[in-house]
Amino acid sequence: MGLKHKHEIVNSGFDIERFKTADWPADLERLLDARQGAEKPIVLAMLAALEPRKRHLEMLEALSDVIASNPQVHLLLAGEGSLKDEISQRVKTLNIESQVQLLGYRSDPEKILAMSDICLLASGQEGLPRSVLQYVAAGKPVVLFNLPGVSVVAKNDKNAFVIPMDDWSKFGEAVQKLVTDPALRQKMGAATQHVDISPWDWREMGSKTDAFYEEVIVDQK
Repeated sequence: MGLKHKHEIVNSGFDIERFKTADWPADLERLLDARQGAEKPIVLAMLAALEPRKRHLEMLEALSDVIASNPQVHLLLAGEGSLKDEISQRVKTLNIESQVQLLGYRSDPEKILAMSDICLLASGQEGLPRSVLQYVAAGKPVVLFNLPGVSVVAKNDKNAFVIPMDDWSKFGEAVQKLVTDPALRQKMGAATQHVDISPWDWREMGSKTDAFYEEVIVDQK
């Protein structure tokens, strides 16, 4: 086989164990704006750059009633980006600032996920996002839109609610269902832990890359 015909798919790897075994962050009370010893709220989390393609603004509109009607809910948005000020203003406009916090850049996303109960992604255009793989590694139920490729790890009605694209009403309904049903959260979280994401392990990425280059080198000789 000529070299020009060779190709290999190598998944973008990450440290899966880091997300599977993470502890809660040391600044938990500050992150949740809670007094020490207070009962932990139901935490919704989204790891995403604060950019238009991630659709934070649309998601806040869709979830504002869910958040306002469930005072035990706290939404954490981890990431930096050009829309930070606009997102912050929208939170105030929707009068949910006591339950929503923009965390900015975090070097410990695995700890944010460890203390989360439900993970979200509102993107309308992506492949299989790294954040979704991290959500699954952390063993959390996920609510997201039907992006290309997500069905590999996000199984609708099993470990995730995979919503038809741009159906914000159903997105909100899915979040509401998880917020109000702790047994469902537990069941879907447990199902998430059984999804095989080993192909995205960083060691697998290195091993497959090395093997491919070795094969190419042999063919060139």
